[in-house]
Amino acid sequence: DSFISNFEKQFPFSLENFLTYARPQNPEFVLDLNKFNLNRNYPDYLYENLFGEDGLVYYSKKYNRNQRYALRQALEEQSFVITGRLGTGKTTVLRDIAINAILDDKKVLYVSNQKETLDSVYNFFKSKDMHYYVTNFANSFASFHSDEQVIEFEKQQTQEINLKQLEANYEYIKNYQQAMSGRILDHRFIDVVNELILLDSEEKQILEIDNLDDVYKFEYLEILKAVKNIQNNLGEIEDFKNCVWKEIPIINDIKYPNQVISLIHKVYSGFIELEKHKEILEKEFGFREVGNYAYLKNILHNFRNLNINEIPKSWLDQSNYEKAKVEYHKLKTIIYTLQELEYDLDIRFDNLDEFNIQEEIKTLYGNFFTNSDLDTINKIIEDRLNIIVKVNKVFVQIDIFNKAYGKLKKLLNYDFPLDNNILEEINKFGEVLNETNINHKMIKTIIDGKFKEVQMAAWKTLSNYLQYNTELENLFKNLPLISFGSLDETVRVFDNYSKGLNIKRGERRIIDKLVLEDEEGYKAIIDAVARYYDLKLLIKEADEKFIELLDYHPDKVYIDDLQRLFDYVESIKDLKLKSRIIKFLKKFDSYSKNIYKFFNYFYKSHERINSLYDELISYGFLEIKTEFKDKLNDLKLINNYVQKLFNSSDNLYSLKKINRNEYVTAEDYYYIYESVKRIADLKHDLKLNNEFSFLFGNFYQRENTDLSKLSKVIQAFKLYTECFKTEDAVVKSLGKERYLEISNVLGECTRVVDDLNEVFKLYFKIFKNSVSRFYYSEFSDNTKYLTTLLNNKESLIIYLRITDSLQVLAKHQLYKFIEYIVYLDDASTLTSDFKYTYFTMIKDMYLEKYPFLEKYKAFEANLKIAVDLEDEIIRILEEAAFQKIRKKSGTRINVFGVRNLDYNNYIRRTSNIKHLFLTNTQVLNTYLNIKDFDLVLVDDAQLFSANEYAYALQGKQVIVAGELQLQEAVANNLISRISLSKNIVFNHRYSIMPKSLKNYTVGLTAPTYKNYYDNFGVEVITKDIFIYIASLFKVNPDYKINIFTSSLTKQRQAYDEIASLLLAYEFDVKKIINILTKQINITDLKQAYLVNANFNFVYLEDYYYIDEDYLVVNMVDNLALVENKLVIYDNNNYLEYPNKSNFLIEIEKVVDNKAVFEKEEFPKLVRNLVDIFSEHKIQCFASELSTFTIRVKSNIYGITIYWDSTKTNYDILNEFRDVHSLQASNMKKIIVIWAMELLEDFDGVVQRVLKEVYND
Repeated sequence: DSFISNFEKQFPFSLENFLTYARPQNPEFVLDLNKFNLNRNYPDYLYENLFGEDGLVYYSKKYNRNQRYALRQALEEQSFVITGRLGTGKTTVLRDIAINAILDDKKVLYVSNQKETLDSVYNFFKSKDMHYYVTNFANSFASFHSDEQVIEFEKQQTQEINLKQLEANYEYIKNYQQAMSGRILDHRFIDVVNELILLDSEEKQILEIDNLDDVYKFEYLEILKAVKNIQNNLGEIEDFKNCVWKEIPIINDIKYPNQVISLIHKVYSGFIELEKHKEILEKEFGFREVGNYAYLKNILHNFRNLNINEIPKSWLDQSNYEKAKVEYHKLKTIIYTLQELEYDLDIRFDNLDEFNIQEEIKTLYGNFFTNSDLDTINKIIEDRLNIIVKVNKVFVQIDIFNKAYGKLKKLLNYDFPLDNNILEEINKFGEVLNETNINHKMIKTIIDGKFKEVQMAAWKTLSNYLQYNTELENLFKNLPLISFGSLDETVRVFDNYSKGLNIKRGERRIIDKLVLEDEEGYKAIIDAVARYYDLKLLIKEADEKFIELLDYHPDKVYIDDLQRLFDYVESIKDLKLKSRIIKFLKKFDSYSKNIYKFFNYFYKSHERINSLYDELISYGFLEIKTEFKDKLNDLKLINNYVQKLFNSSDNLYSLKKINRNEYVTAEDYYYIYESVKRIADLKHDLKLNNEFSFLFGNFYQRENTDLSKLSKVIQAFKLYTECFKTEDAVVKSLGKERYLEISNVLGECTRVVDDLNEVFKLYFKIFKNSVSRFYYSEFSDNTKYLTTLLNNKESLIIYLRITDSLQVLAKHQLYKFIEYIVYLDDASTLTSDFKYTYFTMIKDMYLEKYPFLEKYKAFEANLKIAVDLEDEIIRILEEAAFQKIRKKSGTRINVFGVRNLDYNNYIRRTSNIKHLFLTNTQVLNTYLNIKDFDLVLVDDAQLFSANEYAYALQGKQVIVAGELQLQEAVANNLISRISLSKNIVFNHRYSIMPKSLKNYTVGLTAPTYKNYYDNFGVEVITKDIFIYIASLFKVNPDYKINIFTSSLTKQRQAYDEIASLLLAYEFDVKKIINILTKQINITDLKQAYLVNANFNFVYLEDYYYIDEDYLVVNMVDNLALVENKLVIYDNNNYLEYPNKSNFLIEIEKVVDNKAVFEKEEFPKLVRNLVDIFSEHKIQCFASELSTFTIRVKSNIYGITIYWDSTKTNYDILNEFRDVHSLQASNMKKIIVIWAMELLEDFDGVVQRVLKEVYND
């Protein structure tokens, strides 16, 4: 009121009999676009599946992909925008978002400025008996404000959800689709199936050709193009395999046919000229008949290959020439033998002249071997290193032996001979000295003859000594002896204690305690102490006695050493040596201990020399000797031999050229010796041979004769004579003048042959197997053949086209296929045969890996089961969701004391029951606190200015939905203000609409009518609009109608006129009020306040003038969104105006849309089906939701092929869910055809479809 009163201050003002209201203009708010965001990472598993791995969410219906995306974003607490045309499910998704939020203990505010939207949301909850938890603030406050209300509900047991079967179906569907869309050899399998289907009606067969299982798609396309070309050209040539051009190979590089023709003409000209020259040679010069080109070339070669001036004079007699041929082989054998010997020596050795083989062979044998011992010598040479080492070692040992031998002779004062027996005794003596303990007493005992006496005394003394020590060790063994240090100290303490002598106090206390505790033990210890001292004395006496006998402390080893020394002295047989050794022993104590080493050196060197001698003598030098002095002599001889042999071997090795990694063998010596002797003998024989000199003339130079040159002359003379028919002709030809004449004729032939050779280099690259034809055929036959080729140029062109394509096959190594084509009689089905063979092979390979693809019926059953299971799960989820809301909510509503319009207090008092609040922006902006709500849902945001929603956008999480704005850039509504990047667009309309209007709504998919005529949804009327509308309600009172007019007068008139007509049609008042308030929506089209209606009526006179594009596009699009028909009321014939506004132009397009069902150029697979249906007088049209559409009488059917080659994205479950499972009785029916079904039985599929449509 205060606002209206302000007009009085500014303008003339008077009151009328109408209520006037206005809305103040608020300042434009700044939209925070950062609030709206989308997570573009949509889970793959929800691409087709309704339910996924991250838990079950509530759906009221089966959602399409974009709807699932929107719900998922809402659950992730994202703020975003949903846009879409009327009927695409925006309100349904917002409502389900609200329910999911309530289940998550959130308080939700649902904002819309369209009453019908809020009523539809509330009515949904009411239909589910859940309206207790929803309040519609858009209604009057009194309508929901009551003192107290008790909610009663019956607790129900919700069913348990088992997702395993559905997940199994999802998995099967996914695997089937993936396999069906998978690739093999870079072909999509569905393309392979489609190709085989296309071949179904064609004549074809499987070809027995090369393996094609490694031919990829790009290779196949190249091969297919070549096969098509081959098929086309084979039809233009009679017999490819027997064509005159068959000698041109399939693999050729001919670019131009004229190249071939030109070459053939040159060959033809050459043969004509050669034929003339060969007649001259035969008739004038006595040549043999020149039968062919090859023989002519032989004549040219043989004639010119002989220099008549080089022929030996003796050959003029034919018998001498014949003998020369025989003797030549003998000469060649001798020279080759000589050369081989020299060459072999030269290749093996270098500078053999410096190596006197006569002397070196003597060195090789030495005094030990002959030529029969080469293996023995080889063994010596081969084991050279070991032999040298052994020789060196043995002479080192000989030197040691000689030095030790001299020393021992001085020690023994005896120049003993190197007799084996003497040496053995000396070695034994040295061994005794080194291994036994000897002293003067032991030696004296033996020399004085007291050995037995002393030995017995020593054994007795040792026995007593050991006995006393054993008794001493066991003396205190079982007595309680307490140790006070060593055993002697302990015995001393006990002895002093027993005698009453002084001991340490601690020792005394310990022994006192022992006496008290074990007196008997103590007495035994004291008794043992006395014996201990006796034993100690006896042991000392025995030790002194043993030393007196052998000068050593008691030990068995010394008695044994005495025995050994005695035994050795007694064993010496040589008396002289024995006397020398006894004298030596008598003076033993006077010698230093160094004497042991001389005996040791002597013994060891003697032993080593014998050992090395045995090793060396095993090489076979000499017979083995036994006497040591003989062995020493043999070793000197062996040393001299090996030194000379190895020096000689080194010299010969230095001359070796080959196998230098191998040692020189005795055979090398022998081979050189024999070869040198053989060479000398052969040279001597050649020097004395006069017959060779006579037969070969100047060519004979003994061992230096040029055998090659001589052989060539012999052969050349033979071939020369064979050119002529008679010997007389040969003799005449050797005359200088006649020889010159023949040479001139042959020179012309040579020129032509040379030209032909150059031509043949190219010709034979083109023609295969043509060499024998031209070389060995008669000249006349060749010219006749060449004439035939020259006259078949056109067939050459066709032949080369075919070979060009065959080369493509050869590039891919399809040689069996090439062979098949070459011998093919009828090529009319070649392309079909190849395609059928190739695609059948691929199909079989793929089905072997994925055999389940053949079970398309099982796949279809899985789709139906999946959709049915989803329905069941949605039902169970809804029961569970509503049960959960009831459980967590209170049961008593008490708003006593809440004042009128105190919305915030109402919200607080009902917080345990009311979870969803419906409101318009007027109530929100005036009364509500946006912070009270966790989620704000804004619907119909295309209505009003964006400013209306400024407060709503301050919510924690805001989701906005509204009509798609086709020209949003210049509009001021909220939808236009938010970037498309923040939008989720719903583009599938679930409400049915006529196809004529559907065609106009670009980017929208929607079901259309099954009845052909119902799809023409536009009508223009010029009068009686209200009668038309009233008659519709007479037919069906439940129709919803939009009436678009910008005039308030017309709006009021519409209500009045329709009410009057309905009264005349005998409608009762209650029904009329219901129709006027709920079934009719009268509004201005520019406001876009739409309801999902059966009919849209528009007053053309209110909008015909509009020319702004941003208004026209959205307005006309909104008019088209209707279920049954768009009725245009053109009472002034504006559509006939010559100058039309943009609005009239667009309306005219809708009205004139005669091509409701369009025909288009279908892909070949679809075209095959279309052609067959056309033969049955069935019309076929293009379609959006199916592959194509057919008309049978007045019915429309969609035909969907899963899958045809036009599809690239396979999401059959989405299509099946959105299209096939949502068909109403009046919707166009969709008939599904499976590609594998077509492959299995194409004709059967056609019959199935015909049966279904004709029996419907």
